[in-house]
Amino acid sequence: MTRSLVLLVVLVPLLFLSGCGPKLGEAPFLCNKGLPECPDGYECKGGVCVKEGTCPETIPACKGLPSCGNGACDQGETTDSCPADCKPPSTCGNGKCDQGETAGNCPADCKAAPPVCGDGKCEGTETAQSCPADCYISTCGNGKCDLGETTQNCPADCKPVCGDGKCDGGETTTSCPADCKTSLCGNGTCDPGENGTSCPADCSGCTANAAQCDGTDKLKFCENGSWKTDTCENLCKAGAYDYSAGCEFSAASGKEVCTCGKYIGFGGVCDDKLKCDPTLFCGVFGTGTKGFCTKYCTNPNGKCTGAPSGTSATCTLQVSGKDACGFDCDYGSCPTGLKCDWISGLCKP
Repeated sequence: MTRSLVLLVVLVPLLFLSGCGPKLGEAPFLCNKGLPECPDGYECKGGVCVKEGTCPETIPACKGLPSCGNGACDQGETTDSCPADCKPPSTCGNGKCDQGETAGNCPADCKAAPPVCGDGKCEGTETAQSCPADCYISTCGNGKCDLGETTQNCPADCKPVCGDGKCDGGETTTSCPADCKTSLCGNGTCDPGENGTSCPADCSGCTANAAQCDGTDKLKFCENGSWKTDTCENLCKAGAYDYSAGCEFSAASGKEVCTCGKYIGFGGVCDDKLKCDPTLFCGVFGTGTKGFCTKYCTNPNGKCTGAPSGTSATCTLQVSGKDACGFDCDYGSCPTGLKCDWISGLCKP
């Protein structure tokens, strides 16, 4: 049997497998280096038209060839000819975050973004110490306003502070007008909290008695329809006061004012705002904040001169290792604002 006859016997059944018979004329299943041409979707392999990408085992030329789609990148298959079996080589470790790589599958090339303190997520290197806003350990209810706790997330421990510039924790325009200002822009008066920028309708000029704090020790006030600014120290002394205790909101007057004071005399009650005459100092008992104005003893007989009428002041106190004047309630009355401590026999705030 001739070689051509053998090939014909082998290939005749392939006519029906190849599916290209009726369209190829006299030799529907045969091809020889592309002649005659195979129809679209077929290619010439081993002298037979077969579907592109396949090579049936019934064709002698296909025996032993790789089979695309079997899950293995066989010899002869490439990433172009059979991407299903032959994956492109991994580039993880080349220092570049290539397409398809992530911080999860290739952390060496794709670095995770650094954590952002304050985003509500405790992640990465954040801790309760380095970022209490995200990682705080709740101790709400222990009676202390701990780090990370606020009037919003722990009102039981963190009480609002009127005057801190924040309207929070239940503060209102009535309970704390210093923090919770009500905008009255358009009423013709430049109210506290309004200015030429926030309310030009009211504050382009100014009305009589209008005033605003400029920091803690200056006051911006209206004079003859124009704004002026001066230190509270100057304004207080111009008003026949001895000193200024700063600028703050006054609930009594309903506006921001300079707090002024006159010096307290010998035996008068004093604190951080009520100041003693410069020749005296404020003696405080224990851990209290109030005391009384006193002085060091200079009289060798133990008497203290200048005491208010009806009181008796003697060298009965020790301050910084020195004798200081105190008021003895066993031998006289206490100055106004002080009361007798019968155990020690001394007048105290």
